[in-house]
Formats: sequence, structure tokens, C-alpha cells
Amino acid sequence: MSDRLVWYAAYGSNLSRDRFLLYLLGGRPGTGQQPHAGAGDRTPPRGEAVVRIPGVMGFAGASLRWSGGTSVLHHEAPGRSISRLWLLTAGQLADVAAQECGLEPGALGIDLEEVVGRRSVVVSPRRYGRMVHLGDRAGSPVVTMTSPRPAPPSAPGSAYLDVVRAGLEECGLGAAEIDAYLVRRPGFVDRGAGEGGR
Repeated sequence: MSDRLVWYAAYGSNLSRDRFLLYLLGGRPGTGQQPHAGAGDRTPPRGEAVVRIPGVMGFAGASLRWSGGTSVLHHEAPGRSISRLWLLTAGQLADVAAQECGLEPGALGIDLEEVVGRRSVVVSPRRYGRMVHLGDRAGSPVVTMTSPRPAPPSAPGSAYLDVVRAGLEECGLGAAEIDAYLVRRPGFVDRGAGEGGR
């Protein structure tokens, strides 16, 4: 099962290739931040795609790492959100999920068949502990991670928002399109320009 291919649907900071690769290769995301250990299998993603996934991406919670809200997916809300799919093994996805939850790689046992069968499974009580099956692509399941419980909207810090913006640009959006997309996200406030984007 650990070698089964699965599409990980990123919708926040992991839209950025450099940011996401820290979860596979290890490394420090920013000055003063704790490094990521990386996955046990450090093979780069076997494929990628930019798509729209069901649900509404918003900003919520309070991250010590990022000094503000981070992206969550309200997966049952009507709407679509921009996502970058990374083709990983199930084992790599489990290690990414563990690090997203502030745990060491290997700390989470994820039953991919259960996630696919039940569509939504809480694998950890931590920030990104809910695994959600969004459908399938080219014979492999598309799975994302979000909060295990509803979290109040919270404005992202400028450093986090910069990473999300960079990821959206990598996905092919221009500056005006990025602004228009972000301003509609729950919890969005651009701390560099005030509410409503820049």
C-alpha cells in the first residue's frame, strides 16, 4: 500500500514547488523556523497538474510558524478552489501529512482504502489531521488534508501569504487574478495592504 500512487491536492503554501519539496527533501522554510525532516522516500513527485477542486479554501487558525492563519479547505462548502496536484506514493503522503501535523515522518498510519471508502477520515487531532478523498485522476485517488474541526477565520501573516501568492503564480495566474482569487477567501486580509488585497 505504501507504494500505491496518490495525488496530493495542495491548495495553500504547498502550491509552491520549493515550499512543498521541503516535505519530501527536508530543509528549513524560513529564517528562524524549524526545519522539516523530509520524507523517508525522497523521490520527487512523479507528476503534477493544476486543477480546481471542490470546496472553498480559506484562512483559519493561528500558526506559530507563520504568525497568523493558514490555508484550510472547507471541503463541503459549495465552490471550487485552485489546487496543484502532486503525484506521490501513499507512504510519501503519510510522511507529508505527519509533518503538516507537526509530527515526525512515519508517525501517522494512513489507511488509504479507508480514506477513499469513507471520503473523509480524521487521522490526527492536529491542524491538518483530516484526510479527504476528492475523486480520482488517471486511476489514482486525489486526496487532500484539512482541519479536523471547524476553525474560525483568521488573517494570514505576510510571509505565509507571499508563499501562497508565489504558488498561485506558478499555477499560471497573473497578479490581478491572484488578487481577485484571494480576496474571496474566508479570513483573507492582506496585512501589507489592508483588507481587500493589493
